[in-house]
Amino acid sequence: MKERKITSFMLERFRLGEISSEDNLMIREALAQYNKLRLSLEKLDESDRELRLRYPAEYFSFESLALPGSLPKTPRRRFGGFRRVALFAAALVLCVLVPVSLFWRNGLYNPAQDRAKGSVLREIELSLYLRGNHEAPLPEKAVLNEGDTVQLAYTTPAGEHFGVIFSVDGRSVVTMHHPNRRGQSSLLVSGNRTYLNSAYVLDDAPDFELFVMVVSTEPLDAEAVLWETRKITENAVASEPKEVMKSIEDGVRAAFGDSEIEFLRMLKQ
Repeated sequence: MKERKITSFMLERFRLGEISSEDNLMIREALAQYNKLRLSLEKLDESDRELRLRYPAEYFSFESLALPGSLPKTPRRRFGGFRRVALFAAALVLCVLVPVSLFWRNGLYNPAQDRAKGSVLREIELSLYLRGNHEAPLPEKAVLNEGDTVQLAYTTPAGEHFGVIFSVDGRSVVTMHHPNRRGQSSLLVSGNRTYLNSAYVLDDAPDFELFVMVVSTEPLDAEAVLWETRKITENAVASEPKEVMKSIEDGVRAAFGDSEIEFLRMLKQ
């Protein structure tokens, strides 16, 4: 890239939301283009997961930490060496605790929100942008035209999640967006908004474009999801486009009920 080099430190600040809007946009665009950078972000996620497994929340207690400002002003005694060691140990624990507490504060992980096997920990999000404008996602039921180029982005909680993203147009044609090729893993980049590698040019299909994201903590077979969705669209017959969309949505919910599902509805003119 001709822009500033993206370091591991910048990626960590990006994950914690402690980065400027300019750098935030630069990193998001780079994640959408470079697999190596996405792998670096996944390694940071994995490192955090290992830290949480090794040091559960119950391990830490602020009450047990003797901070320097809270020590009584008493004369030094023969146990001063032991006290210095205790303070050093407390400071070392803080070095581990502060990043974890920041992680929780930003809502990226909350054990209390863990649910049944196959579901994600927090709400997922699917976003759609007109190409060249990554600042303002399109609202639900925005009106699009033939030839518009749109860019999909997704957000999932921290941790390992798998997802399949596809769209169904007004002619009931199903198009896969993630994974973008046969045999590719459905693993998602977690913790931040991630833009898909390629944009999507709308054709002349009428009435609507329905974008769908199916997310699970278990690996998903993208081809099986696509095949099942095509069966659903074949049976979605109605007189009104909105009824067709509703029929497809109901079918998807029934078919993939063990997963989290996000819909994004766009209208065509």
